[in-house]
Amino acid sequence: MADAGLAKGDVDEVVLVGGSTRIPKVQQLLRDYFGGKEPHKGVNPDEAVAYGAAVQGGIVRGDAKEVVVLDVTPLTLGIETAGGVMASVIPRNTPIPTKRAKMFTTYEDRQTTVRPDRDRAGAEGHAADRGDPGGGRERHPARGSGGQGHGPVAARRPDGERDPPEHADPDQEGQDVHHLRGQADDGDHHGVRGRAELTKDNRLLGRFDLTGIAPAPRGTPQIEVTLEVDVNGILHVGAADKGTGRSEKIEISSAGRSISQEEIERMVQEAEEFAEEDRKVRDRVDARNKLEAYVYSARTTADGELGDKMDGGDRERVREAAREAGEWLEANPDADKDDYTEKLKELEDVCSPAFAAAYGNTGGGHDDTTEDHDHDEL
Repeated sequence: MADAGLAKGDVDEVVLVGGSTRIPKVQQLLRDYFGGKEPHKGVNPDEAVAYGAAVQGGIVRGDAKEVVVLDVTPLTLGIETAGGVMASVIPRNTPIPTKRAKMFTTYEDRQTTVRPDRDRAGAEGHAADRGDPGGGRERHPARGSGGQGHGPVAARRPDGERDPPEHADPDQEGQDVHHLRGQADDGDHHGVRGRAELTKDNRLLGRFDLTGIAPAPRGTPQIEVTLEVDVNGILHVGAADKGTGRSEKIEISSAGRSISQEEIERMVQEAEEFAEEDRKVRDRVDARNKLEAYVYSARTTADGELGDKMDGGDRERVREAAREAGEWLEANPDADKDDYTEKLKELEDVCSPAFAAAYGNTGGGHDDTTEDHDHDEL
């Protein structure tokens, strides 16, 4: 009801489905929950599912045009971002068939492979399958040789935002650019389903690589990742490099994503129990990613054309501050959010005046050398 935006008073009838609803205590709990409303008993609970299946069959055949039955995704489908944070692409209870796309970019310089990790996560902001073999409470961005890491692709939707039903045009939404982790020569993509902020707490559905991306500075390539659930419940995941035209895709059958109602309910319950803890971890990962992005921007700015316009002393101070911040990041992979935030402020206090002075020397205005910290990193 919360996902549908309904209150108890908006419910006209409560229809009982399944033999267990014959239990008097269950019916009493329903009456209490809905303020004394009597459950509708005009349909045999044991036959309700069969009736629904027959109607659905008629719709598929085209014999029941006057009836509309919507099948929905029971849990959110999403992708992993840098730091192991789950970013939903198709929220739970989205009517199927549906199709969504997000734009991503590379996480490191000269990255030639990205790994869109497809997570199955039921409602963003909640915990999920904590029995899934995924390790500890958090993952950090992967690293590879030669300055090229490998890792997953991801995207994030704001809490509470609902995706439109039926074949949404991927060109009409999700065009914000997000950062992808990857590797020069190998890697794989995987996705999950659940209700968790962190992908390790969700259920892995599949993985694949998109290779052959032209080596370029971090943030330059544009990778479009598409998730589609067809009328048969089959998940199709694809990734395409807009620059080279290279693409990869994978198909995950509904059988591979099957999950019982009891397990869904367990995941939802754990989601609520661990939501605050997961939110804190996500905030910490976001703070680390922001600091990493600023360190990268400071280095590239000091070594670039704008750096040539900087006072020699300012340029060295920026380089030294960025170097120290980078070393601090390597030495403190599990620092608190406040520590990352404070370190970012210290770096900004050194870099911002130097950048502003350099822009003044070039006759420029707004300082846009730093990356957009709202972008997710993959």
